[in-house]
This record gives sequence, C-alpha cells and structure tokens, in this order.
Amino acid sequence: MRLRLALSLAIVALVASGCSAATPHADDRAAAAATEPVVVAAPRKPARGFEERVNGVRVVHLSGTPEEMGTQMGEICGAELRHLVEANLKQLPWIKRDLKVAVEKARTYAAGIPDEQMRELRATAKASGVDEDWLVVAATVIEVVEDLRACAAVAAWGVATPAHETIVGRNLDWFDFGKLHQHGLVVVRHPDRGHAFASFGFPGLPGVLTGMNAKGLFVANLVQFTKQAPPSKPGGIPVMSLQRMVLEDFGTAAEAVRVIEGAARTVPQNYIVADAVRAEFLEADSESVVRRTPSGDTVTGTNWADEARGTQKGDVRFGNLCAAIDSKIGAIGVVEIEAALGAANSGPLSVMSVVAVPARRAVRVSIGTMPACKGPFVDLDAGALLDKDPR
Repeated sequence: MRLRLALSLAIVALVASGCSAATPHADDRAAAAATEPVVVAAPRKPARGFEERVNGVRVVHLSGTPEEMGTQMGEICGAELRHLVEANLKQLPWIKRDLKVAVEKARTYAAGIPDEQMRELRATAKASGVDEDWLVVAATVIEVVEDLRACAAVAAWGVATPAHETIVGRNLDWFDFGKLHQHGLVVVRHPDRGHAFASFGFPGLPGVLTGMNAKGLFVANLVQFTKQAPPSKPGGIPVMSLQRMVLEDFGTAAEAVRVIEGAARTVPQNYIVADAVRAEFLEADSESVVRRTPSGDTVTGTNWADEARGTQKGDVRFGNLCAAIDSKIGAIGVVEIEAALGAANSGPLSVMSVVAVPARRAVRVSIGTMPACKGPFVDLDAGALLDKDPR
C-alpha cells in the first residue's frame, strides 16, 4: 500500500511539473504489458455453514460474506431464534413493559452497529422469519437493559501461574426466561475479511459477549455500575459490536485496549481482554477508560467501576472472587480459575461460564446446566475449531 501510494504521488508530481520525458511511448507500454504475467484469481469457494457437537457442546460454523453468514445462521437456528425472541427477549421486565419503546431505543443504538454486522443481521432476520427490529433489540440489549448486576471475570498470568501462561475466565449472567441456558452454543465465524473467531453465547447475535479469535485474543464484557455515569453519545458502537470488531481485526490485548479506548462507546461497561502474555480489566464509559491495577499478575472484577481489591468494595461476588485466588498466586491454574468463577455465583442468572488459555487456544466451557459457574466444564480445542473453515 505504501509503495503504491509513493508511486501515485510521484506520478502526480511529474504530471504537475509538466515533465513529458517521464511519459513512455505507447509502443513501449504495449511491449511491457505483453511481458507481464497474467494473474488469474482462484475461484471463490462457496460459503456454507454447518453444526456439530464437540464434547456435548453445540458448535455452529458460519463462513463467507455477512449476507452468507447471516443466512446460514437463520437457516440453522431459525426455530430457536423465534422461540428466544418470544420467550426470553420480550419477557425481560425492561422490555416487556413497553415493547414499542424498547424497539425505538434499540434503533437509536443500532446506528452505531458496523455495516457488515447489520448486513448479517438483516440476512439472519430474513432467513429465520424473525422481525428485523427484534434482532436489533437483541444486538443492543446491553444498551436497552442497563441496570442488571451480573457477570464476573478473573485472569492470571506471569508469576501468578506455574507455567507463566495467561488463564482467563468469565461468568455470563442473564435472565433464564425461556430456558435460555439450554440454548447456549459456540458460533465459529470464518469471515471473508478478518480473523476467524469463536463467540460463546446464543443464536442470532451478530456481536460478541465472550469470544476468542484465531490469534488467541480473548475478550468479554461485564455490565458496569457507577453513580455518576456520563450520558451515552449518539453514534457510539454497541458493546457486543465493538467486541466483535476487536476480534476480527486485532490479535493482542494491547491492541484491543487501544481500540476500546479510542472507540466511540455507548453505556458504561467493564471489559476483560487477554492474550498469551497478559490480561487487562477495563472500566469504560462514554467519556473515559480506566485500566484496573493488577494484583500479583491477576485481575478480578464484577460490576462496579471502582472495585477495590482487598476491601470487597462492590458486592459479595467480588469479595468471593478475590478471596478464591489471592492465596493461590503463584499456583493459579485452570482449576483455580474455575473455582473462583464458582465462588462468584449468581445462582439463577448463571447461564454460561468460559475459561480460556490463549497461548494454546484452549477453552473450557460450562453450557446447558444451572448454575453454569459450578460446572461441569468441558474441553474445547478452539484452535481446531477456528481452523475448520467449512469452505
């Protein structure tokens, strides 16, 4: 790209100076063109999607353009989508009390969803027979429903772990209306543009709640509470959409932090990002991002903007999370991270838990049982899944 730009600028400069000596003769140009090799682009493999069971976990693979991936999602998961919109999404108290207002609010936030994700969403709506407005509500539900205290995250790396490898875990907490926990799955996207990535969540979401890409970058979000939150800004990128952008385009935690810091953001939100080297816990709102100070190469967090390690400032889940690992620093492994997630139990809200080791692109998930944070956790070779392009 730089070479092409430099050449273009040089040509512009020559033309502007009226230097006719730099213009080759037509015959010379024809002769040069005749000697250049003809490059024939390889035919594009047809995109397709499929599903499989891996150690009992449902995995759906999507590939191709946004429209192709959206259509595949709608065709594979249409029945579940129709069920979850009616039995879960429309039953959330903040939405149920006024469906029209919820849709209108979602539309305002949808303006910040990247075009490629919106194209996928529309294709999913069409293929599944779900009203597009309700998939927009699903895609922005974090913004529409702002006052739920849920989710927890913990990570250890460096001297905190015996192998000096990063281990990160998160509890995904949400209302289990319509037996949501039974519909958890892993969606592996193999897009035409960007990194392949695995999304641990539910059908029909173009964005990401918990994810890891082919480079081993891990990202997850947690609802944040703050007493003096600044208002969200028009055009901000919804939380799930922002996390997908990070996974598609970047490969390190440092890059992910810079992207989140530089993005136009919506509602207050905590994030945990991790790679093979380290993890970062971010407290973000529409105006600023604070990087939480680690403790002994570990970070912990639940749902507050100013949780203080050692003082249990926040809620009991945060205190339990810290207590579970503070005495284990130097010997924290996957088992200890899982135990910490179990200690931050949200009971009937605990619909999914994920533990990842980015260096090995290895994942352990608890899907389909309640509370998920108590397991059982099963192994997934995320690297193998991400390499399994269905095209």
